[in-house]
Amino acid sequence: MANTHVSKQNQPASLTQEQVDMIISNQRKTLENQALSASVAEKRIEANKELAIKSIDAQKTDRAGERKSQSERDTKVLVFIILIVCLFVFGLGWLLTNGHKDLVQYVLTLVFGGAGGYGIGVSKKKSDSSKSGISDATVVD
Repeated sequence: MANTHVSKQNQPASLTQEQVDMIISNQRKTLENQALSASVAEKRIEANKELAIKSIDAQKTDRAGERKSQSERDTKVLVFIILIVCLFVFGLGWLLTNGHKDLVQYVLTLVFGGAGGYGIGVSKKKSDSSKSGISDATVVD
Protein backbone atom coordinates (compact mmCIF):
# COMPACT_ATOMS: atom_id res chain seq x y z
CA MET A 1 0.00 0.00 0.00
CA ALA A 2 1.38 3.34 -1.02
CA ASN A 3 1.93 6.03 1.46
CA THR A 4 -0.45 8.82 0.56
CA HIS A 5 0.51 10.95 3.48
CA VAL A 6 2.93 13.78 2.51
CA SER A 7 4.87 15.39 5.25
CA LYS A 8 5.01 19.15 5.66
CA GLN A 9 8.80 19.15 5.11
CA ASN A 10 8.49 18.23 1.41
CA GLN A 11 5.90 20.90 0.63
CA PRO A 12 7.13 24.28 -0.56
CA ALA A 13 6.56 27.13 1.81
CA SER A 14 3.75 29.32 0.65
CA LEU A 15 4.49 32.97 0.01
CA THR A 16 2.44 35.77 1.36
CA GLN A 17 0.99 38.34 -0.99
CA GLU A 18 3.45 40.92 0.37
CA GLN A 19 6.40 38.69 -0.52
CA VAL A 20 5.02 38.06 -4.00
CA ASP A 21 4.55 41.80 -4.54
CA MET A 22 8.13 42.44 -3.36
CA ILE A 23 9.55 39.83 -5.77
CA ILE A 24 7.51 41.28 -8.65
CA SER A 25 8.63 44.80 -7.72
CA ASN A 26 12.29 43.69 -7.64
CA GLN A 27 11.95 41.95 -11.00
CA ARG A 28 10.24 45.02 -12.48
CA LYS A 29 13.10 47.25 -11.26
CA THR A 30 15.65 44.81 -12.67
CA LEU A 31 13.92 44.83 -16.05
CA GLU A 32 13.70 48.63 -16.01
CA ASN A 33 17.43 48.86 -15.22
CA GLN A 34 18.24 46.45 -18.05
CA ALA A 35 16.07 48.46 -20.45
CA LEU A 36 17.78 51.67 -19.34
CA SER A 37 21.22 50.08 -19.80
CA ALA A 38 20.25 48.89 -23.27
CA SER A 39 18.98 52.38 -24.12
CA VAL A 40 22.22 53.99 -22.92
CA ALA A 41 24.29 51.46 -24.88
CA GLU A 42 22.20 52.12 -27.99
CA LYS A 43 22.69 55.89 -27.63
CA ARG A 44 26.43 55.39 -27.16
CA ILE A 45 26.60 53.25 -30.30
CA GLU A 46 24.62 55.85 -32.27
CA ALA A 47 26.91 58.65 -31.05
CA ASN A 48 29.99 56.63 -32.04
CA LYS A 49 28.46 55.98 -35.45
CA GLU A 50 27.82 59.70 -36.01
CA LEU A 51 31.35 60.53 -34.90
CA ALA A 52 32.80 57.95 -37.29
CA ILE A 53 30.74 59.32 -40.18
CA LYS A 54 31.88 62.87 -39.43
CA SER A 55 35.50 61.69 -39.21
CA ILE A 56 35.27 59.94 -42.58
CA ASP A 57 33.70 63.03 -44.16
CA ALA A 58 36.51 65.18 -42.75
CA GLN A 59 39.09 62.78 -44.18
CA LYS A 60 37.40 62.91 -47.59
CA THR A 61 37.47 66.71 -47.55
CA ASP A 62 41.08 66.77 -46.40
CA ARG A 63 42.21 64.31 -49.06
CA ALA A 64 40.32 66.21 -51.75
CA GLY A 65 42.14 69.37 -50.64
CA GLU A 66 45.47 67.56 -50.73
CA ARG A 67 44.79 66.26 -54.26
CA LYS A 68 43.81 69.73 -55.44
CA SER A 69 46.91 71.28 -53.87
CA GLN A 70 49.18 68.60 -55.36
CA SER A 71 47.56 69.04 -58.77
CA GLU A 72 48.10 72.81 -58.66
CA ARG A 73 51.73 72.29 -57.60
CA ASP A 74 52.32 69.78 -60.40
CA THR A 75 50.81 72.20 -62.92
CA LYS A 76 53.08 75.01 -61.75
CA VAL A 77 56.16 72.78 -61.96
CA LEU A 78 55.19 71.63 -65.46
CA VAL A 79 54.66 75.21 -66.64
CA PHE A 80 58.05 76.18 -65.17
CA ILE A 81 59.80 73.29 -66.92
CA ILE A 82 58.11 74.11 -70.23
CA LEU A 83 59.15 77.75 -69.83
CA ILE A 84 62.79 76.80 -69.15
CA VAL A 85 62.87 74.41 -72.14
CA CYS A 86 61.34 77.05 -74.42
CA LEU A 87 63.87 79.66 -73.28
CA PHE A 88 66.67 77.16 -73.84
CA VAL A 89 65.44 76.28 -77.34
CA PHE A 90 64.95 79.95 -78.26
CA GLY A 91 68.41 80.71 -76.91
CA LEU A 92 69.95 77.97 -79.02
CA GLY A 93 68.02 79.23 -82.04
CA TRP A 94 69.29 82.75 -81.45
CA LEU A 95 72.88 81.43 -81.16
CA LEU A 96 72.48 79.50 -84.44
CA THR A 97 71.10 82.51 -86.30
CA ASN A 98 74.00 84.65 -85.08
CA GLY A 99 76.65 82.22 -86.29
CA HIS A 100 77.66 80.52 -83.01
CA LYS A 101 77.36 76.95 -84.28
CA ASP A 102 80.35 75.69 -82.26
CA LEU A 103 78.87 77.08 -79.03
CA VAL A 104 75.53 75.40 -79.76
CA GLN A 105 77.26 72.04 -80.33
CA TYR A 106 79.19 72.47 -77.06
CA VAL A 107 76.03 73.34 -75.07
CA LEU A 108 74.05 70.46 -76.59
CA THR A 109 76.88 68.03 -75.80
CA LEU A 110 76.89 69.20 -72.17
CA VAL A 111 73.09 69.03 -71.85
CA PHE A 112 72.68 65.58 -73.37
CA GLY A 113 75.76 64.24 -71.56
CA GLY A 114 74.42 65.53 -68.25
CA ALA A 115 70.96 64.12 -68.89
CA GLY A 116 72.44 60.75 -69.88
CA GLY A 117 74.67 60.66 -66.79
CA TYR A 118 71.72 61.53 -64.57
CA GLY A 119 69.63 58.78 -66.18
CA ILE A 120 72.39 56.22 -65.69
CA GLY A 121 72.81 57.25 -62.05
CA VAL A 122 69.07 56.94 -61.34
CA SER A 123 68.94 53.57 -63.06
CA LYS A 124 71.97 52.31 -61.11
CA LYS A 125 70.52 53.52 -57.81
CA LYS A 126 67.23 51.71 -58.53
CA SER A 127 69.00 48.48 -59.49
CA ASP A 128 71.24 48.66 -56.40
CA SER A 129 68.30 49.24 -54.10
CA SER A 130 66.29 46.40 -55.65
CA LYS A 131 69.24 44.03 -55.20
CA SER A 132 69.58 44.94 -51.53
CA GLY A 133 65.82 44.71 -50.93
CA ILE A 134 65.35 48.39 -50.11
CA SER A 135 62.23 49.93 -51.61
CA ASP A 136 62.45 53.06 -53.74
CA ALA A 137 60.65 55.05 -51.06
CA THR A 138 63.54 54.61 -48.64
CA VAL A 139 66.29 55.63 -51.06
CA VAL A 140 67.52 59.13 -50.25
CA ASP A 141 68.69 61.24 -53.18
